Amino acid sequence: MKKDTVLKLAKIAGAIQMIENVLTGQRKLCAQLEAQLNRLQEQRENLEGGN
Repeated sequence: MKKDTVLKLAKIAGAIQMIENVLTGQRKLCAQLEAQLNRLQEQRENLEGGN
């Protein structure tokens, strides 16, 4: 392969890795928010059940 093609592929691979890292972070954040939402819904149900 030509040198410029190899460099372009390396840049693309780096960009893909960055995107994967962002998506991994988003998935972790999503899981945290889902857990928090579940806790809040449980608290609400407990409060509504106490009325």
